[in-house]
Amino acid sequence: MPKRKESKQGAREKGRRSKPKKRERESSSSEEEVHYTPTKSGSVKAIQMGLQSSHRGTSLGQWTPEQMRQAWMLVDEHNYSVSAAARRANIPVSTFKDRARKLKQAKAEGKDLTPFFGHMSGGKSLPRLFSLAEEDELTAHLMIMADSGFGITPQEFRGTVHQWAKLLGKSVSQERDEVSYNFQNWFAERHPELKIMGPSEISKYRATAPSREAVESFFELVENLYNKYKFQPNQIFNIDETGMTDQPKGQKIFCRRKGIPLCIVPGERGQLTTVMAFASVAGTQSAPMLIMKGKQVLEHWKTYMPPSWYLFASDSGYVNKDIFLSAGRIFIRFLEKQKLLGQHVVLFLDGHPSHSFNYKFAMMMAAHKIHVVTFPPHCTHFMQPYDACILAKLKSTWQSSLRAWNREHVTKKLNKEQFFIPFHRAWRTTMTPQLLQAGFRQVGLWPLDPERISDNWFTVSESLGKMTQITTDYVACDC
Repeated sequence: MPKRKESKQGAREKGRRSKPKKRERESSSSEEEVHYTPTKSGSVKAIQMGLQSSHRGTSLGQWTPEQMRQAWMLVDEHNYSVSAAARRANIPVSTFKDRARKLKQAKAEGKDLTPFFGHMSGGKSLPRLFSLAEEDELTAHLMIMADSGFGITPQEFRGTVHQWAKLLGKSVSQERDEVSYNFQNWFAERHPELKIMGPSEISKYRATAPSREAVESFFELVENLYNKYKFQPNQIFNIDETGMTDQPKGQKIFCRRKGIPLCIVPGERGQLTTVMAFASVAGTQSAPMLIMKGKQVLEHWKTYMPPSWYLFASDSGYVNKDIFLSAGRIFIRFLEKQKLLGQHVVLFLDGHPSHSFNYKFAMMMAAHKIHVVTFPPHCTHFMQPYDACILAKLKSTWQSSLRAWNREHVTKKLNKEQFFIPFHRAWRTTMTPQLLQAGFRQVGLWPLDPERISDNWFTVSESLGKMTQITTDYVACDC
């Protein structure tokens, strides 16, 4: 019977088994016991000086300072080559080549070699590039910049750290102008009080205007008003408005890895519609009042509008004094339906000129025992129930409804009469009693709780002062 021909793979395996193993170099450290080190995948690998002949499978950053020390001892005391020492210590060869060069230079200059055995990026425990005090100073600087509204991005952080290290005489790469991603990631792990996230945009006036004293005075006034008239949840109201555009915004989507995805929209720019409503702590609300751009309301605009809703027109699409006065009349009719007309009621609103500088509106409210309370200037984004969470949820739902309309009608322009089709769906699913109650609770208006207002809103001015001082010191030091 003819012999079966061996496959090439089988021949290779046979040759590998029959090939004698190369004798390992004898050393005083060859008798050390086996160490067990967990790898990144969670398995346990036996590492003995002389048993590990390759760095394959070794994850970056998984070696310990003790392994680096042993590898250097083999090179310095036992005349091992850099590659052989790296393989015996289970350290990536490329990593140890660079470290051995720095160790030889430090030894020639008479420096302490201990810091060079650790990770240059600091690892996950102790800092390597900076001392603990220096890292704490860097952390404080990052917090001050973030609190002041001028936070440091990850890319700016890596460049700033590199410049600061050079300024302090630290050993950093001269070929690059920033530290590694490993330093950034492990720095974040060593300082759990920090996190990387996208900030919310805010205007300069809203950022710097909030005053702790003004907010405290506001809550004192509200507390006195509550105690005097003993308001119930259905007697505490807020009114506000927001703009809705009929142009869907682009969001993250699933797409091909290559190329740039597109979002097809009906036109170059959308048209604004203002939405306004009253809401109470009890979760009751008036029908929405919508303001569209135009000289007057045309009847066909109301084709798909629910009969209980209200529609106005203005030259800009925004609210004005006359429309807000009409909204006041609608509020009085709403109170009459709720059997609250004639009882003391409180209405919170912002300081928009059409609201607070509207004499006719103020007189009409006073005549019906409606106490109007205005929020402190530039504080409505964290003190007004509608602004704090209610309208943000409505806008999010509106965008989802608008994108569904856009796909269904293949980017057909949404006209004024069709606007109510997707908007009614968004309003019905969003403006629930639970959401309205949560809005009042979040800003501390019911139950009355000034502690609901975070201290973060008052630290911007102080942080701006500290940031200015730090920037001045840095420039002076750099000069």
